[in-house]
Amino acid sequence: MTEEPIEVVRRLADAVNRRDRAAGFGCMTADVKWHATGELLDQKLHYQGRDEVWGYLGSLDESFADLRVELDSIEAVGRLVVARVRLHGTGRASGSAS
Repeated sequence: MTEEPIEVVRRLADAVNRRDRAAGFGCMTADVKWHATGELLDQKLHYQGRDEVWGYLGSLDESFADLRVELDSIEAVGRLVVARVRLHGTGRASGSAS
């Protein structure tokens, strides 16, 4: 990949916000690894591969109306990209806004 990894993560966040699966897949390698915080109920901590990562992101969209991803911070750490992400939306079941 010739593009800076940080820019790729920014493009992925934009693709998620547009619900654009094709663009999202274009931002991830086939062996992408996603490590979540586990703060959301029923959330696994580790996701691997495009289908599993996009499925996880899609499950968030099912749980929250008007889900929006905001990158609070992003940095390259060796071969990894570490991003702190803030999710904004309204819980479909609870109606609570975040």
